[in-house]
Amino acid sequence: MKSYTKIIMAEAFEELLQEKNFEDITISDIVNKCGASRSTFYKHFSDKYEIMIWKYKEALTQIHNEDKSVDDWQEGTLAGIQYLADNRTYFLKIIDYKGQNSIHDFLLHFAIDFTKGIMCKKHNTDWIPEKDFQALRVWLMGTTQYIMEWLKNMNMTPEELAELMCDCRPRLLKDYFN
Repeated sequence: MKSYTKIIMAEAFEELLQEKNFEDITISDIVNKCGASRSTFYKHFSDKYEIMIWKYKEALTQIHNEDKSVDDWQEGTLAGIQYLADNRTYFLKIIDYKGQNSIHDFLLHFAIDFTKGIMCKKHNTDWIPEKDFQALRVWLMGTTQYIMEWLKNMNMTPEELAELMCDCRPRLLKDYFN
């Protein structure tokens, strides 16, 4: 069951991003915007970085949980990219922050864990060979950075980007995905 308080705070944070730069938003701004107390905020989030990441993680989890029929890797990739495109304004406000807890770091680690989970599930195992894992890391380091740049320029459609990402998979990973 989702916490409505978290959702309300995340919505307040998103509204504040329409008015201010990410760096200028404070916890006080967030709680004042949604009518919560600081203690309520800290029951749900440790800081504004966590709220930023929570929103994206919830969306990705929902995308992949709702569409259980997405067995095709390119369709799953497209669903995530389409979400980013649909929420471009939000992500443009937060992608320039490069410090600790940045969306870049989160996206990379989430993508690695999520994709490794898919790979393990497909082969009914708890681990993948180290060489395959390193190939996954190299590929996702490049693609996550490329996605952040793509959001700024949108020089191709989400469908074209998903196709490109899938076409660029390392040879070592092709057996794991359709």
